Amino acid sequence: MRASRDDIERATALRPDDPSPLVAEILRARGLGYSHEEVHALLSRVTDLAPQHFEAHSSALQDWTAKWHGSHRLAREFAEKAAAGAPPGSLLAVLPMIAWYENHVGKPGAADFLGP
Repeated sequence: MRASRDDIERATALRPDDPSPLVAEILRARGLGYSHEEVHALLSRVTDLAPQHFEAHSSALQDWTAKWHGSHRLAREFAEKAAAGAPPGSLLAVLPMIAWYENHVGKPGAADFLGP
């Protein structure tokens, strides 16, 4: 993960209008334990280029889950804010459901919600 930094920086420099390397940096940030402020800054850079970038938002959401560096409350708040600011038809509308699932998967009763 540490070695990928140079490649991500090079890709960003080659195509500053492409958010893909920044999304890769969000994934790297999760693995290396970046602070929430650093992840917010990365997501902000992505959304400056592509405001509704689903992969960036879903990757950032994972950082705020309890299984990584956050809590259910942080994940839910992030997901609700992103979904609320999304235009109709945006995939960002499913982020609150993903946050719910991340909090309930593996818990008693969660399988009932998911169906047979």
